[in-house]
Amino acid sequence: MKTIKTEGIILKNLDYKETSKIIKILTPLGILSIRALGVKNYKNKNFNSYEFLTLVNVEISDQDFPTLINYSLEEKFPLIKKDFSSFMWTSMMLGVSYYFDNNINFEKTYGFLKKMLLEIENGSDAKLLALIYLTKILILFGVKPEFNSCIKCGTLNGEFFSIKNGGAVCIMHKDSDFLVKDIKRLYYFDLNQPFSSLDGIDLEGVYKILEEYYSYYLDISLNKYRIL
Repeated sequence: MKTIKTEGIILKNLDYKETSKIIKILTPLGILSIRALGVKNYKNKNFNSYEFLTLVNVEISDQDFPTLINYSLEEKFPLIKKDFSSFMWTSMMLGVSYYFDNNINFEKTYGFLKKMLLEIENGSDAKLLALIYLTKILILFGVKPEFNSCIKCGTLNGEFFSIKNGGAVCIMHKDSDFLVKDIKRLYYFDLNQPFSSLDGIDLEGVYKILEEYYSYYLDISLNKYRIL
């Protein structure tokens, strides 16, 4: 039987029949739905191989609805799971990732998500990294905002952020007091640079923009992941 081996991050799991699960896993190949047969039985070699927010290596059957054959754990992110705030922000990242279209570049996107999760596990600010992630992936959904010139009149002085207009507007066309500068910094941030270079950003202000933007253009609620 032909098989496929891949690394992945578990986004979700669903009950499947009496003793099995369907694992939703984001991989460099795409988001896969994998039948994990018998994993609810403690005698099964893949028992507990379906925990949310886990980095794994899997071997699966080469089918449209593949079956889990072998599984190895790479990272359980214990520090994230112990910290309520970090867990909330990473849950938001994984929850939004579940909506990716199959036409995106999953190899690059998977690497980006993995890097952010490992950085958070190593002590980086979960809120900051989640907002970087949520800002940058807007392009994958086809709704990247305009960050420079005013969408309404074309002037280069696009100082304010308009949700309904999709990005930067000048003072003559502003419909809120949201400023574009902080979310623009996150979008264009070079991931090879230290995150400390983003000190001073109004993270709560950026979150409010993103919460409204995701709801308006994608019908995705960020607030349902935010309990704090």
